[in-house]
Amino acid sequence: MTMVRILLTATLCGILSLDAYAQEGTPIDLAQTEDLFTQPLKPNPLLEDPERIAIRVNGEEIKQGDIIERVEMALERFGDQIPPDQLEKAEEQLFQQAKNSIINERLILAEIKTEGIEISDERIDEEIAKIKSSLPEDTTLEALLEADGLSQADLRADLSNELATQSLFDLQLASLKEIDEEEAKAFYTENNAQFQRPESVTASHILYKVSSADEALKASTREELATLREQIITGELTFAAAAEAHSSCPSSANGGSLGTFQRGQMVPEFEQAAFMQEVDEIGDIVETQFGYHIIQVSEKLAAGLVPYLDVEAQIKEFLMQQKQQKSITLYIQRLRENASIEELTL
Repeated sequence: MTMVRILLTATLCGILSLDAYAQEGTPIDLAQTEDLFTQPLKPNPLLEDPERIAIRVNGEEIKQGDIIERVEMALERFGDQIPPDQLEKAEEQLFQQAKNSIINERLILAEIKTEGIEISDERIDEEIAKIKSSLPEDTTLEALLEADGLSQADLRADLSNELATQSLFDLQLASLKEIDEEEAKAFYTENNAQFQRPESVTASHILYKVSSADEALKASTREELATLREQIITGELTFAAAAEAHSSCPSSANGGSLGTFQRGQMVPEFEQAAFMQEVDEIGDIVETQFGYHIIQVSEKLAAGLVPYLDVEAQIKEFLMQQKQQKSITLYIQRLRENASIEELTL
């Protein structure tokens, strides 16, 4: 599937926010498969007449083919991850999910009309610009649309529906109260295990690669690095400048920075040196399979509980997302309860 189709699949298969907020179907659990002989064999819905009317939602007809198309798009995205012996069960569950997604979509679109929500051409243009800016330099949106058999009009219609849906959801969420400190602290206290951090260090290094087993060459390389280390210690060079000019590691472009890492992420010799080293110290030369290194540690964090203030914003954001999801789910459930949904069987 091309990138445009990946970007737009949520819209084409049902409104983008809809699947995130209120997927009515049961998630596929490929680990749970039934014995084929425990129940009578059911006809495969993907093989039924695509022109047959499968559902009526408030009098609006939905064809079997509309549902099948969405199942096929889902299978195109991740069908290769489904074991062959579980494909039939997966198709059945995907069919139910697609059917419910379409029902939800039709109900949402009806509500958009009722609320009089309209999306301007300028807003759609902004979204298209965002999509274009996210594509690789050698890829154009026009080429991807053509490869998927989509037109600019298709794209604009899909984006209009998506943006209108989000506007409708925003109306439903407008009255929600923000997460207060009491709620956030309660979550932090009840879920302390989720906020434990392992020991870590933030460090930079300078690497001199040694590609020869020649002991004399290795000795001279080590001596060169030792001279550079002294220049850093005496202040003739900063560590970052020395790394940019002399290090053989790609991290040289960032002044030798390796970022923050935990135990088990570096080769043993390097890890031991980094975790034993004091902050801001220019460490002794360390030999690993990659060559000779000198290390500078800029920060060390002991294992323990992350302070509440460090995660307060993330907790509040997480809890607000949960509250929004619940609100939208209940909203769509009410729409379904008040709608006329007729499933037509053969």
